[in-house]
Amino acid sequence: SASSSTFWRGDGTWVAPGGGASEQFFVHKSSDQSPITTATWTKVTFDTEAFDTGSNFASDKYTAPSDGKYFFYAQVLNMTSIDTNIQFSKMAFYKNGAEYMATFNEYTASYPKKANMTMSTLLDLSATDYIEVYSLIQRSGGSPTLSIGGDTPKYTLFMGWKM
Repeated sequence: SASSSTFWRGDGTWVAPGGGASEQFFVHKSSDQSPITTATWTKVTFDTEAFDTGSNFASDKYTAPSDGKYFFYAQVLNMTSIDTNIQFSKMAFYKNGAEYMATFNEYTASYPKKANMTMSTLLDLSATDYIEVYSLIQRSGGSPTLSIGGDTPKYTLFMGWKM
């Protein structure tokens, strides 16, 4: 409704300033996730919510509360227990339980111990669609881990908001 803190939009509705990004969340890991199976998509678990304004993040996934466009960003630190062993690393957004989009890094020489993956996207979602983060590590030795990289900064995280 009309007030000193709202304005009239071209579509005939009153809105508060700030672009309407009312549904926002930011989650991260507080401990490493292991063991994980090499060359297998693994759902990334997030055990710490920094904030979740609409209470739409639960069970390691974000569920859209309404139809609209949503922005998502994720970062995963993949690592092995032995230096120079990651051959390739992948990260994906899953939509409604199926791989939707992914990123891929292949290492052909001087295989790293750690591989930091980042991804962002803008998705058109319907109410009840949900988004999850998955990761995959192919390694030649060592035990693969989805890592927090230490107490601060947080290297494995997931955030998003409704546009």
